[in-house]
Amino acid sequence: MENSKKVVVAVDAHGGDNAPACVLEGVKLAVNKDPNLYVELFGDKDAIESFCTQNDKVNANFTTKILKMSDDPELVIKRQFADCSIVQACKAVKNNQAQAFFSAGSTGACAAAASVIIRRFANIKRPCIISALPSPKGSTILADMGANPDCSPENLLQFGQMASLYAQNICGIQNPKIGLLSNGEEDCKGNSFTKETHALLCEKLDGFKGNAESPNIIDGSFDIVLADGFCGNIALKAIEGTSKMLMSEIKSSLMSSLKSKIGALLIKNSLYSLKEKMSDDIGGAILLGVQGVVVIGHGNSKAKNISDGILTSAKMARSNLINKMNEEFGKR
Repeated sequence: MENSKKVVVAVDAHGGDNAPACVLEGVKLAVNKDPNLYVELFGDKDAIESFCTQNDKVNANFTTKILKMSDDPELVIKRQFADCSIVQACKAVKNNQAQAFFSAGSTGACAAAASVIIRRFANIKRPCIISALPSPKGSTILADMGANPDCSPENLLQFGQMASLYAQNICGIQNPKIGLLSNGEEDCKGNSFTKETHALLCEKLDGFKGNAESPNIIDGSFDIVLADGFCGNIALKAIEGTSKMLMSEIKSSLMSSLKSKIGALLIKNSLYSLKEKMSDDIGGAILLGVQGVVVIGHGNSKAKNISDGILTSAKMARSNLINKMNEEFGKR
């Protein structure tokens, strides 16, 4: 997506385990990389004032409350936390002060604040969290990744419709192939929920190709894999854990002897390419179903991840995705 259009991203300075220092460094990287990106930074005055005065592309918005990762996510809708950075950043999007919101804070808190303040589209029953996972053919979009542990078949139908619009407008995937996560590819496989959902998707979801088994999330068989948030989150964390374990074992094996170290030098460039492909260059998960761009980073994000998440937010804000979703889901 072209970055010639000015865009403003509201950023939560206190989101994540390494905030605020890591967030500030990520903001600096992002605005330096994108010449037309500006940031409205929300946080404690002592934490952000000095940084903002040194960068004319970053505007400080002081808040008095900080929502910790360990706090109940529902606090963001309570009056006593109305002046926390997450809430105020969402209000900036609602009031057109910014075109997108990014935070590496509590996923539940960000989703709750966005749903209440930015608000869902009229015909969306529940927003969902998605991300594009690397595959041999490019990427596979997983929806939902944890926003909705308990779902109805109708919820998954809407997740599929929203993910399809994302695939077309952000990833450039026309006519995406969509699968339903199950314990076998045959139509008869699954529990009562997946069987009921399968029947509904066959009837009403364009591009639905049937059940997807867990390896299909990363093998390129589908462009989109649908799941309830409970199963989707478990699948995601299993993939993340396996990836980290494999990279650690490869590194350990290559450093185990002089001979293997020499071999490691010979394949160093290939290993870097593999690591780059497996890394997250989106910088976070996307909340679909609300009337604005919302990107939620991982809690342990480093500065580069923060930067990637802000740049992804800007990319989505410059796209036509929100308008397309409004056409599809904005009118009752």
